[in-house]
Amino acid sequence: MNKKIIKELILTEKNVNDDEEYYGIQSFSDPSEAWEVMRGEWDESAPDQERDIIILDDDTFPKIIKRRAIIMAASYLMGTFDKEVHDRALLVSNTVSDYLVDFNFFYWSSFSRKFYTSRMEFKDDHVNLWSNRQWDIFKELSAIHDFKGICKDAIRVAKELKKELGGNITDDDIAEYLQDEELYV
Repeated sequence: MNKKIIKELILTEKNVNDDEEYYGIQSFSDPSEAWEVMRGEWDESAPDQERDIIILDDDTFPKIIKRRAIIMAASYLMGTFDKEVHDRALLVSNTVSDYLVDFNFFYWSSFSRKFYTSRMEFKDDHVNLWSNRQWDIFKELSAIHDFKGICKDAIRVAKELKKELGGNITDDDIAEYLQDEELYV
């Protein structure tokens, strides 16, 4: 991506309340602030929802986004989700959801020279609606990694896979495809 565009997209951090700075998606130029948000127990001693975290870089982050997009596209084709949920999650409609980044992660981007954190396990209890600042971070990541292009490709992949399988697609088919394409960390 053009470095000038990236520089224009990088947002300045603003003063926010504690919950807004901790839960959901965040970005930091200062590594110590990012580590402060993500420190803690992420293993078997933690509650179930706090055990899963993915550590990412510029190569692995878009793979996980594509993986999530393929899962959504295929789930829609299987009838698991309706068109509105699918379209919002995969950036097809005018409104969007946080689906693509709705998982726990810690990500360093050499493109933006920032750390991105996401603590989603608490969002139902503490923060279930993002602030404008958080949506700006989503837009920043979307522009850096071309989320719309990733989603468009994921929809194509899901449709082709369904066609290859004779019109019937299962969760196992999706899991096998994701493993074969190395869309996991």
